[in-house]
Amino acid sequence: MTPVLPGFISNCLNLLKLPSDKDPRLLPARLNIVLQSFIELLPNFPNSFKPYLTPLRELIFPYLAPTATSAFPNQATGCSAFLTCKYARKLLVLTELVVDFDRDKYFETGLKDTILSLHRTADLVFRSVIEEWTPHPDLRQSYSTNFHSNGVEDHEVQDLQPQNLPLPGWRGIWAGLDRLDGILRTLQAYIATRRTKPSLYRIHGVLDALDRVMSAIAPANDESVRAKPGYTKDEREALFSRLPSLHVSAMRTYHLMALRFGVSLAPIIPLILLQMQWVFDHESMNLDVRQTSYDLISHFLSATRAGLALPHQASEGLLRVVQAACSDLDKVQRSADMDPFPVVTTAASKLLAIVLSTTSDTFLSMPLRAQIERIAILTKDRDILLAGAMNPPTKHGRAKSAPSILPFLARQAPAMPAVEALIRPQMPVIGQLSEPYAGESPKEDAEEITASPAPAANEGIAEPVATIVYEPALGPVVGDSEPGLVRFGGEQGSHSDSSDFEIPKLDTGFSSDDEDDDEDVAMTEG
Repeated sequence: MTPVLPGFISNCLNLLKLPSDKDPRLLPARLNIVLQSFIELLPNFPNSFKPYLTPLRELIFPYLAPTATSAFPNQATGCSAFLTCKYARKLLVLTELVVDFDRDKYFETGLKDTILSLHRTADLVFRSVIEEWTPHPDLRQSYSTNFHSNGVEDHEVQDLQPQNLPLPGWRGIWAGLDRLDGILRTLQAYIATRRTKPSLYRIHGVLDALDRVMSAIAPANDESVRAKPGYTKDEREALFSRLPSLHVSAMRTYHLMALRFGVSLAPIIPLILLQMQWVFDHESMNLDVRQTSYDLISHFLSATRAGLALPHQASEGLLRVVQAACSDLDKVQRSADMDPFPVVTTAASKLLAIVLSTTSDTFLSMPLRAQIERIAILTKDRDILLAGAMNPPTKHGRAKSAPSILPFLARQAPAMPAVEALIRPQMPVIGQLSEPYAGESPKEDAEEITASPAPAANEGIAEPVATIVYEPALGPVVGDSEPGLVRFGGEQGSHSDSSDFEIPKLDTGFSSDDEDDDEDVAMTEG
């Protein structure tokens, strides 16, 4: 296949070329097929793709962060297909992993340019409000070119010549919000794409960028708006209306980081949860915010048991999220109609089950535990009932034992093996040896058994064969050489994996309002 691969790549690129006077949105429908084939082939045949990296990157850049409008009519890059954008972002990262010289530095440069592009876009999109966020002192110098006003307060917000990433220009607050969301999804591609060997990942820049997005919150009323003079109210209202979707993208980026870096992310989990709770308190009416918050907390609790070591402030906020999950399930139980939001209720059910199975009485008060168990009984949720039965509340001193929900679980799911093990935990009875035959004694039998010669080596007995398979750890190891670095392992074989962009039980990898209908996968990593 290798001899004919250069011709195949060249023909595919020629098929996707358009005259300069045509709209890129008129690309043929086979664009997704070509991008997907490149994703599969590039990691396995990198040498064949190296001569074509430049035209390939020029092809995919317009689809990294598409906008509703563009700077010029002949530069329209609206992309309605979720898969096209998803494949383009992943292919961009893969092209940076096959260069001949210092690929780690090349990858790090691409990641840094993405972060700088995010900050530049945020400078323009957030210009009408006073931000709560301040850059980290160690990173302020690298962002110094972005911390300024564009000097066009009396004009429509725009960026006709974006820097750092060679993206098309955009004009208007809605286009700027689309661009910011697209850059967040490109950042997710850098996190999700697997590497072939352990490498250093500068996580502090990513966290600082996400902190900026999560710190922007819509005010509760007009009186609490911290607005900058010189900007229209319509621009601020447009920003506030899109903030929940930006926060969902940021939280999904946190989820991807947790899946990629594992327990090495544990030291900053309390800070991430505080940011998430800050957003949840202000935007809990948004269904996507609730679902993403439930999924993120569920992963943190199940993977690291973070609830056992959270500071008091984070614990209080986490309890408010748990109470909201109870309310979501209670509303479904009280309604006679079909559940209108099954994705949210599924995430809430999973969260309550994990809370019961991973947290202790010091974190979960008895009234709240009773509320969770009541919801589980009324909704007949087997997972929550099983979690409560397997992790009962602790008896303190002479206090009476709390009522068990095991009878409700046994009535609801009597055929479950776990329920059978809880009800009848006894070991099977070991039977007695059969009675000796008449005229024989057990002592003689024992002597006969003892006197029996041992079988010769390799005579009718197969020796056990132990096969040890080594797989590089996917979990990260915190680097000691430099602060702010996280080292994580890759896996042998292909760079790409269809699950890299997927988060468990989420609609999309990088979904937004127009992409939620194109559920590609259900992220298992992610």
